[in-house]
Amino acid sequence: MKAKKGSLILALFGLIILLGLALAAEPAKKITAVKIKPDIVLRELKLTRLSGDAAGERIRIRAVVFNPVAMTSTGPFQVRASVRLPSGLYFRIGEETVSGLTYTGATAKIPSRTVDFPYDVLPGHTYHFLVTADVPSQVAERSEDNNRQEADYRMASGGFPDAGGDEVVVGGVDLVVSRVEITRGTFAGREKIQIVPTIRNMWHGGTAERIKILFDGLGLAEWVEGGIGGDETKRAGAVYVECDAALSLPLNFSVVVDSDDAIVETNDLNNRCGPVRFAAGDTHVVHECPIRGPHEPLI
Repeated sequence: MKAKKGSLILALFGLIILLGLALAAEPAKKITAVKIKPDIVLRELKLTRLSGDAAGERIRIRAVVFNPVAMTSTGPFQVRASVRLPSGLYFRIGEETVSGLTYTGATAKIPSRTVDFPYDVLPGHTYHFLVTADVPSQVAERSEDNNRQEADYRMASGGFPDAGGDEVVVGGVDLVVSRVEITRGTFAGREKIQIVPTIRNMWHGGTAERIKILFDGLGLAEWVEGGIGGDETKRAGAVYVECDAALSLPLNFSVVVDSDDAIVETNDLNNRCGPVRFAAGDTHVVHECPIRGPHEPLI
């Protein structure tokens, strides 16, 4: 009996050793961390007359770059200013190194850097300037579509910019919803309520980013493809609400442009239009949205 018990103990002990060896031989599972990418954004471009007379002027080309992605750092990168020649090629005016933009996310203040380039202009010519951040693509970032801004400058014969002042400001995006059209009718053979928003960019810069429009209160969304240009108005695509037994009127909702905050704007507080109301007896309603500023970049 004692011999059987000893054999059983030895067998269990051997099994434990084998199990331990098997576990030790099993490779550890690899945990892959997802790295959050920064985003270098060149928000606005400002051309300012510093000095001059009818024979020529010295202007300042000023751009602001920043990184709005929390818990990321860009590392060093270059900002380049160029002017377009009559041949269509660009002549490099200068470059400046930005040591890096680190955003911890601990505060609401987004890190930014202002870069300046001087340039001399002559009367009778229109100068087309291009400022590009992160050349030549030194930083792996979330989007490469918001790294540049362009602007024109022309002296009048009296030695002042044709814009009528000493400063030409371009760049920056401010998106608003300007109008919401609602129509009840037959669409694709079924009774529906069609909702079509119109969005507007209230400032001079543009974006190529896809723009999300949320219909808050209806659980619907629409996207404007291809972005929007400076001072441009766009009629977005339609969304539809089915007129069935589940529909409860009136409809009360708001329309929010750039609802996912994917686009850096000069003013994020004027993206919402509403409340918008469509009553049971309505067949067609045009809701004009109040538009609130400021729209210009705040540097």
